[in-house]
Amino acid sequence: MSAWTVQRFGSELVLEGRGDIDPHLLNILLRHRPQASLPFTLLKERDRLVFIFDLDHFVSLGQYIHVLGRKASGRALLLSLIEAMQTLNEHLLWPDASLATPGLVFIHKVKQTAHFIALPVAGYHPPGMLHALLPTLEKTGDFSADKLKTISELLATDDYLKAIELLSPPRVETVKKPSLKDQIKHRLLLWQYQIKAHLQRKSVTYDDREFEITAPLSESEESQAIGILSEGLPGTVEEERGQKAFILVDEFLVGRDSQRVDFRLDDERCGRIHARIIRRRDLFFIEDLGSTNGTIVDGLKLPKHREVRLPEQAKIQFGSLVYYFTSE
Repeated sequence: MSAWTVQRFGSELVLEGRGDIDPHLLNILLRHRPQASLPFTLLKERDRLVFIFDLDHFVSLGQYIHVLGRKASGRALLLSLIEAMQTLNEHLLWPDASLATPGLVFIHKVKQTAHFIALPVAGYHPPGMLHALLPTLEKTGDFSADKLKTISELLATDDYLKAIELLSPPRVETVKKPSLKDQIKHRLLLWQYQIKAHLQRKSVTYDDREFEITAPLSESEESQAIGILSEGLPGTVEEERGQKAFILVDEFLVGRDSQRVDFRLDDERCGRIHARIIRRRDLFFIEDLGSTNGTIVDGLKLPKHREVRLPEQAKIQFGSLVYYFTSE
């Protein structure tokens, strides 16, 4: 199994790790790449691999549903995810299980088609990878309790044909590309939400700075929540273009000491190890580690050395730096 580190720089996603390139898979991805996989640039130095993905035309599945909510079609998205996974399997490509998460599966902004990160290296791909995305799709409200239970059982065993039959009665249908009218409608909904959120946002000034944001992806078979720290308010252009860190470890440290923390805070008002975010399955907690200027969550200053539960969406201030936390 491979352990990958994720970095997000605006519209670029960078995966870094170690492993052996499979020449057959590399040939497929470079010369016969299926549309269901994201295109990448590969940098290789001995056994160190760096994959760079351009996300200019893509938005993560979690962000897409967060923006559109019940206006998104969970049924259409699931059909697109199944079609993408089937296409990859036909080309002998299987996404690593640790990369099949709502924050690392992407939807094309115009076509609304699903795209996975497929790498030319041996990965960990147990059955039921789409099953892990079902709780996110459930937020669209498209599935009744009975249908959701049946779909969950089918996805847990990768029974895609029966899942398609259930989602597209009375006959199996492939996912149709949306009409130009639907494409324009989706773009307008996204822009409307982004403009509204931007107008309601409090003014926050950021200096020109660049963070190194790294977080080792979990390889546990158990499904755990994913936390995200972003400079911009979720759902806005600033959130997509700004720095973003995926919290995929059980203890995530933030502070000025780049050698000891997972997320570097470029502010003298922040402590060397300022605070930590703790993950316990589906819940997140935050603890100020005795910093001089403190940590503020949704306007309330935290007591030092005491864990406080983080809500699914929160505004966190470390020193004079403000970030937005979401979980999915």
